[in-house]
Amino acid sequence: MAFELEVDNLIPAYSRKVLLVVEYDGAYWHAGREKYDRWKVERSLDAAQWQESEVVRVREEPLLPLRLSDVWVPKRSSAVMCARLILLHLLQGFLVPLRAHDVCKRVEHFLAAAAKPLKKDEIHCEQCWKLASALREAGLK
Repeated sequence: MAFELEVDNLIPAYSRKVLLVVEYDGAYWHAGREKYDRWKVERSLDAAQWQESEVVRVREEPLLPLRLSDVWVPKRSSAVMCARLILLHLLQGFLVPLRAHDVCKRVEHFLAAAAKPLKKDEIHCEQCWKLASALREAGLK
C-alpha cells in the first residue's frame, strides 16, 4: 500500500539514482519529539524507491542529533549558517562518492567564499571542524 510522507526537502542527486531528504528540526517544535522524528527517518528511508537514500536532520540547539548523518546547528542560526554546516557535513558522508567530481570542488569553493570563516563554537561536529580548518589552511579560507 502506498502512503504519502511529507518532508521538508527532497533532493534527487547523482543522476536521479540517490535521494537526499533534509528535515529541519527547530528546537521549539521538535522538543520532546525524538521518537516521532526517528520514526519519520525510518519511514522516509523505507518509502524511498531509489538505489540509495539518506535522511539528514538539521537539529537546532539544544536538540541533540539522532543519527550520525544529522547536523547540529546553533540556536537561531541564519539560513546561510545552516547551509554551510549542512554542506560541510555532507562533504564527509553523502557527497564522498563524488570526491573526484566537480560537485565537491564547487561545494568547497562555496564554503570558502564566505566573508568570515565558521568558528569552533558554531561547528559541533569534530570532523566538520577538521574539514573547515583544512579548507582554510589550503587557502580556501
